[in-house]
Formats: sequence, structure tokens, C-alpha cells
Amino acid sequence: MQLQLQRVLAVVFLLLVPKFLFASDSAMVITAGHAMVNGSVIPSSSAVFKGDVIDTAVASAATIDAEGSQVLVMPNSSVQFKGNYVDMGNGDVVVTTSKGMAVKVGKFNIAPAASQSAKFEVSHVGGMVIISARQGSLNISDGKNTQLLAEGQQVTRADSDQVASIKDQTPAGATSAVHMSKTTALLIGGGAAAAAATVGIVLATRGNSHAVSTSTP
Repeated sequence: MQLQLQRVLAVVFLLLVPKFLFASDSAMVITAGHAMVNGSVIPSSSAVFKGDVIDTAVASAATIDAEGSQVLVMPNSSVQFKGNYVDMGNGDVVVTTSKGMAVKVGKFNIAPAASQSAKFEVSHVGGMVIISARQGSLNISDGKNTQLLAEGQQVTRADSDQVASIKDQTPAGATSAVHMSKTTALLIGGGAAAAAATVGIVLATRGNSHAVSTSTP
């Protein structure tokens, strides 16, 4: 009973308190369609905490609204919220940040370069990572080397040394299994609009907010 009360209070706090008071290890997740936090379906929104896993179904999306950052989790995707970064399992995310929000996927850490502000997209499909810098440049680190990706550029990398080795052995002329569907491309292109739409949904249905996180605030 006490734990449930804590969850309810956490949601009320995140909905009513100004964003500059948010803790760096908590955020609000707002959904459009069928999405889950730690395996539990979210009606419209939920407080999330460091370590929580957000999954979206086909034709669904979720927006992680943290201090100075928004992470749009695209359909059929999975991420773990880590406070100042998200750890991608599979799928696609669009990050808009003024606070240096990063993405970890496979062996890569992707973060805004020079300034902490950037808008970028990351797709993780079939062992390959596609990174696009839409606004601002990015630093892409594999733990050994760091590559600068300039604004407007896109790069594709294997998510591990093992996958890279297999790719190197692929016969010339073979086609990659990695591609972005037209639906996904349209959703990514409209990332800001989708985020705004999900915010509108939760403002209209605040009574449906639930805290399903199993993490301790």
C-alpha cells in the first residue's frame, strides 16, 4: 500500500512540478498506442526512473520527457532509461536535447559534441546501427576511438566486432538486410510532431496517469 502511494505521489510530482526541479534519474513517459514500462501496459503516461525499460508495440510510440531532453521511442522498439542516457535494445529513437542526453547501443555511445544541444536519430536493426545527426554534431565512441559526425550526416556501423567481422566477409554485391521502412522514415521525420501529440494526449487525460515503475524513486 505504501509503495503504491509513493508511485501515485511520483506521478503527481512529475505532472505538476516545473521541469527544472526534475531529478536527473526520473522522467515522464507519455504514450500513443500500446506501450509498456517494465512489462506493464501504460494507459497514457507514467513516471519512470533510472533502470526502467520502455517497450513500444507496432504502430505505437512513447516519449520520454526528461529535464531538457525528449526521447521519442519509435514503434516496435525497446530502451532502458538511464537518467542522462538511454540504453537501446532494438528499434529506433529520436533524441532532442539541450542537456547532453546520449544513446548507448551495442558497443557505441552516441552523444552531442561541442555543445549539449542536438537532435539525432538512432536505428538498431539486425546487428547494425544507423546514426543520423539532424541538428548539431555528434561524438560516436566505441570505447577505443571517437568519431565526429557532422550535422546533416549519417553513418552505419556494426554494433559489435563480431558483426563487423561477418560483414567484412560478405561477398561483394550482396545487399544489406538493414533498411528503414517508409513508415519508420515518416515517423522519424515527424518526431517533433509525434512528441507534441503525445504531450497533448496526456494533458487531456491526466486522470489516467499511473506509476508502474518498479524502481525506487
